[in-house]
Amino acid sequence: MSRTWDLNDVASMQYKNILKETYAIVIEDDKEELKSLGMTFTGTSDFLEYFVQDYYTDALKREVTEAVEFENNGNSFSQVELTAVTSDISLFMVITAVESETYYYKILCWTLLEFKDKYEQDFKRMAKSLKD
Repeated sequence: MSRTWDLNDVASMQYKNILKETYAIVIEDDKEELKSLGMTFTGTSDFLEYFVQDYYTDALKREVTEAVEFENNGNSFSQVELTAVTSDISLFMVITAVESETYYYKILCWTLLEFKDKYEQDFKRMAKSLKD
């Protein structure tokens, strides 16, 4: 994957491989800023649920797995898989929330649904490798 700047306006990291149809972004949310907006979360599952609840809700077909929680590199993680079928495209995403001492991170990795089996484990390894 190559670094890019055209996938998301607020992502701190963005990568894509157009030939393989794989994409990844990281969005960081400062806990103090969230708190000042009245948004307090009990952990990564709560943060992830809040984000995912309205994500791709206009899709013709949308499926979200139950969150899986784990620890790595001293951080807490929650992760779901989302499948969305719209009139234009069918996507598979691994969406991960990570909690560090001062930030929540959203890691979104996606590809076309037809490549799910090929890239699912790579997406999960990528998301698990985040270090604060």
